[in-house]
Amino acid sequence: MLLRRELGRTEASSGGSVSEPAAHSSNVNGQNEDETLDMVIVGAGFAGIWLLNRLRQRGFKAKIVEAGSDLGGIWYWNRYPGARVDSQYPVYALSIPEVYDDWTWSSHYPDHNELRDYFKFVDERLHIKKDCVFNAKVTDAVWDEAECVWSIRCDSGQTFRTKFWTACTGFAAKRYFPDWPGYEDFKGTMFHSSFWPKEGVDVRGKRVAVIGTGATGVQITQEVSGVSQR
Repeated sequence: MLLRRELGRTEASSGGSVSEPAAHSSNVNGQNEDETLDMVIVGAGFAGIWLLNRLRQRGFKAKIVEAGSDLGGIWYWNRYPGARVDSQYPVYALSIPEVYDDWTWSSHYPDHNELRDYFKFVDERLHIKKDCVFNAKVTDAVWDEAECVWSIRCDSGQTFRTKFWTACTGFAAKRYFPDWPGYEDFKGTMFHSSFWPKEGVDVRGKRVAVIGTGATGVQITQEVSGVSQR
């Protein structure tokens, strides 16, 4: 039994594979050798998108590096059954007129599918992806004292020279995997809510255990209890 634990990797489980691209790709080819960016932004969620847009407005050159293959940040990864926001939609909206004024949410607490539709809309208006490098996880940030620039390295092999960099990676999105005895010997199928397969998981007629009683645990339980064998 293999349980996916890291961003930017593909691991097969006993129930199928996590459909995250194994090959690294990007919407940009990186900068020229002598080009230095003003800022590298890590993460293509709400904060990263807002910051890139503001930097563009002020004439700075910036790029986003994102471990996923699309915009959304945590809402790219959140796709488990029942996943939706826990605060009303004004909290989940960019305060940018080009996208704020022309988008209407279908409910006060939109689900993960609608959040991804929202990010598609944001890109249609702001063209964020043209300055994004996807499927690339930042592994090192090294300061060059002589040239006063950062060298940002990615697991994709790409490097970026930049005057500044900012980690827009969220404040509460760290994944937790308990260190249970016998964990690796479990013969069933196991998934972590933050790495839910894009194709979904068929639980019809199966015995399902949900570990955790926070918002995520409750949402998953509500969705799967009607089709699984309790």
